Amino acid sequence: MEAAGFALSVAGLVTLFDACLHGFDLLEQGKDFSRDHAVLLTRLDAQRAIFAIWGSAIGLSGKDHGSCIDNLLDSDLRIIIKGHLECISIIFEDAAQLSQKYGLKPRKGDITRQISGTQSGLPLRSYLRWFQKQTSYRRKAKWVIRDLAKFKNMLDDLSKLITELRDITSTIADLRRQRDIFVNEMAECTDVDDMEIIEEALSAEDPALSTAASERRLALTEAAITVRSFPVSHLDHAVEEDMETHADSDDDNLSL
Repeated sequence: MEAAGFALSVAGLVTLFDACLHGFDLLEQGKDFSRDHAVLLTRLDAQRAIFAIWGSAIGLSGKDHGSCIDNLLDSDLRIIIKGHLECISIIFEDAAQLSQKYGLKPRKGDITRQISGTQSGLPLRSYLRWFQKQTSYRRKAKWVIRDLAKFKNMLDDLSKLITELRDITSTIADLRRQRDIFVNEMAECTDVDDMEIIEEALSAEDPALSTAASERRLALTEAAITVRSFPVSHLDHAVEEDMETHADSDDDNLSL
């Protein structure tokens, strides 16, 4: 009976984690937003990526599902995790709070209602190409931002809860490894402007990740400068040499 109860509690954590993960998909995003708008939405996407990596690290999702979750058996830690996940879920599900406290409004044409965290959905709406890789499915967005200052409060509340989850589970899910996974994914971004926005967004989430983003941005910038500074005359000379080589080869073939 005790084993069955544990299995149910683990399943409950997995379901709750999945609902929270879907909650990050509540916002619609377009291409014509201001930079401040883009940074805040990128920060939300960064939070989602950090949260997803954390969930995989402790066994709530991904290929390592169940590998670490046994460490939560009969521990107060499981109760604390459940409480934090419930708080994250409430942030996304309370329509009145989303509107009044966090400065969101229902998307035009949608009916105002609470968001269900269990729906699956359409391809993600991320502004930045790198974050498009982080999720392959997204729910239909129901909200848009009307007040950036209030929306920042929402990001601060989410950040606090996610940071606490990562800290209290650091003994079973190494933070350095989680950062390494994030950095490896981030290395796939090849756009300097995108990386600059990611760097700014991460500064509020994880200074170490922000530093990694800065290093990646500088590397991309230096690579672009190197390409632009390569003397055109050298390129022309190389082309001329190549043409002469082919011409000599053609003459040799004709003589044969």
